[in-house]
Amino acid sequence: MEDSVKSLVKSLFGMKKKKFDCVAMKRKGARRVYDAVKGMTVEQEVAFWRKKTRELRQEAKFAKKSTGANAL
Repeated sequence: MEDSVKSLVKSLFGMKKKKFDCVAMKRKGARRVYDAVKGMTVEQEVAFWRKKTRELRQEAKFAKKSTGANAL
């Protein structure tokens, strides 16, 4: 019976190779953030995030102007 359940699961969900692994991408991003802020004081980390937020908003503003799309 267990083999039939495994067979059913395989047929329902397929065993295809993923084209995109969301969990791996999330972990990679989390590692990059951790590496960037490790060893910072709270004040340094707040300054880091304020700077990154300004940069992101500037990029979004540029993207909105160049594409006419609504961005941040």
